[in-house]
Amino acid sequence: MARAAAVVLMAAIFVMESAAIAMEFSHADLASENATWALYDWWSARYSIVREASDRARRFAIFTYNARRALNSPSSYSGYIGINVFGDLTDTEVAKVYNCAIPPSPSFVSTPGAGVAVDEPSLPNAVDWRQTGYDLRPSAVTSVKDQGSNCGSCWAFAAAAAVEGIHSIRVKALVSLSAQQLVDCDTTSKGCNGGWAERAMYYAVNNGGIAPESAYPYKERQGPCQKVVGPLIPIDGYAQVPPSSELELRAAVARQPVVVTVQAGEDSEFKRYPGGIFRGYCGSGIHQMIAVGYGITELGEPYWVLKNSWGTRWGESGFMRMWRLMGETANGPCGIYTRASYPNWWN
Repeated sequence: MARAAAVVLMAAIFVMESAAIAMEFSHADLASENATWALYDWWSARYSIVREASDRARRFAIFTYNARRALNSPSSYSGYIGINVFGDLTDTEVAKVYNCAIPPSPSFVSTPGAGVAVDEPSLPNAVDWRQTGYDLRPSAVTSVKDQGSNCGSCWAFAAAAAVEGIHSIRVKALVSLSAQQLVDCDTTSKGCNGGWAERAMYYAVNNGGIAPESAYPYKERQGPCQKVVGPLIPIDGYAQVPPSSELELRAAVARQPVVVTVQAGEDSEFKRYPGGIFRGYCGSGIHQMIAVGYGITELGEPYWVLKNSWGTRWGESGFMRMWRLMGETANGPCGIYTRASYPNWWN
């Protein structure tokens, strides 16, 4: 039985190793019912999944179906065959708890992206805001969070992460910010029933900022808006990245972490991503994440580095490397070029 190997991320400027958390396996692990039960038991132990005895047979059948499906679509993940924390859940179950973004109405106040003059040769070959900066600033990316199965709050985590990033870049201090405050207090969104990162940034501008997570911790449910005693992390505004352009998004990510909107439907391979460069089917649901870098593998595959809010047991320790389709395109992989935004801090 194969073991999950380290995934080497090669770039022109640095080399980083990131251990893929997903569990790799082969056809031999599904060759018999006993072998598949052994695989299921190993998976359950790896992810600390405990099922009721009365439900284990049903969960095993779902797991077997998902494992065989993964074996039949290795090209979706650049040859990486694995199964993640959603291994014994149906597509409907995964979609029910992890659909979280609701686009704003056309009347919502937003700042269109005017773009900047992009000199492609001047852009770095690779960017990773998880790394310590050359100017001795800390990382601009906090630890991976877990929105949980009871709250559709990806939009709040994406907005908080974007503000964390620009704050770290500007003042050289990495502070984890409160997604819970956005869930409770952004009345233009719908709390655990979904929202939109730009709405959350609009709230942050008018509220004077976002509280540190330590002052307003996450509870995986919406509650009354709490008054925060102490300093907030402010932003001056926000803007959209001009759509339909890999170059514009790459230029934005070279400046700071950027909120991206992706498709992740009910039967999406996206949600079952185990590691590697994702090239799979995305579906029609809407999900928001934060782009924290980009690069090229040693085999020449360009990719984005995306931080998710589904915990460290999903993907590559909570991150995804998505295929970076180059040039001018309408939507890009999973629609990633359709709607991206970032906070502004001019002071």
